[in-house]
Amino acid sequence: MALRAASSNARFLLNTHSQSHYRKQIALATLFQKHGFPSSLVPSLLSRNPSLLRTPLPDLRHSLSTLLFSLRLPQNAVVSLLTSSPSLLLDPTFLKTFQSHFPEIQSRFPKISPSTLVNLLLCSRKFDLNPLDLPRKLDLLKTRFAFSAATVAKVLEGFPDVLITSETEITNVVDFLVEFGIPGDEIDLVVGLFPRVLGIGVEDRLRPLVREIKELGFTNRELRREISRDPRILGMEIGEFSRCLRLLKSLKCRERMKCGVECVVDVPKYLGVSFEKHIVPRYSVVECLRGKGAIGFEVGLKDLVMPSRLRFYNLYVKPYPECEKIYGRLKGCGGEGKRKHPVGLWKLFKPEKFPESGEDVKNMRSFMESLV
Repeated sequence: MALRAASSNARFLLNTHSQSHYRKQIALATLFQKHGFPSSLVPSLLSRNPSLLRTPLPDLRHSLSTLLFSLRLPQNAVVSLLTSSPSLLLDPTFLKTFQSHFPEIQSRFPKISPSTLVNLLLCSRKFDLNPLDLPRKLDLLKTRFAFSAATVAKVLEGFPDVLITSETEITNVVDFLVEFGIPGDEIDLVVGLFPRVLGIGVEDRLRPLVREIKELGFTNRELRREISRDPRILGMEIGEFSRCLRLLKSLKCRERMKCGVECVVDVPKYLGVSFEKHIVPRYSVVECLRGKGAIGFEVGLKDLVMPSRLRFYNLYVKPYPECEKIYGRLKGCGGEGKRKHPVGLWKLFKPEKFPESGEDVKNMRSFMESLV
């Protein structure tokens, strides 16, 4: 009797717990959907973060309200933020501290974008930064290094690790750019275009890279010009530039295409596409049209590399059917789609056909008449 009663109590408690757990899930789903979360994302969010089920609803509601209303984040930014770091909801103290210092950040950056603010929250949480230190760090970028507000915003979006990068490291990078002859206003532009440069070591990466490029025959003036135009060149690995040039020099048709080493600088995407599949067919089409007198203007390497496959087809191939043999037809542009089976194989899947005798026809006719 006692055993039966204990078993009954255990089942009752288990059922009660299950019902309570289910009710909590429903309440959380309703709360998240009310604050802009798509219903399709809620189950995965709860399954990956079971601690949310143990957090009181008022605390979660307050955290969501802080993000949406106090920090004025749009709903899509909140969804992105919590998808990346749902643990933010479990630390109301951090959010409260960040909220209290947000006016200081906003006074320095009145037009701070939602994505920048999301990065600030994520980095502060990820690196366990005290929100009290954020205004000082942002002031350092604006006053000590004279970066514009627009550039600081780009840095926070493109290289949020700047928040944990030491002042000495940033100073070394800026001093290196000054030493190399890049004016102060252009340094602001370089950092804005390639924020990650602030985290690249000077002695172990930047100086060896510049030395390597100069040994290939580039002058300081040419290198300064290219860095100002596309500073991503500073992010190349040591030896990468040399390998690219060796590849370019080894291309058999480089002379035929009149493509020199400077093409790497003018069209860097050239090194990222398939030479045989991308460059050769397009160059062959242009040569064919040039031989027919159909092209009266110069088609450079950029015109061969940059257009999409469809755009190049519409510009140079579609008006001239004879070029389709060189370039190939595009599916959906009048050409045949890719066959599912090799030519001739369809015969294997064709059902065997049996001849109909006069008796079969008679029996079928009798059957159909019986139905009428």
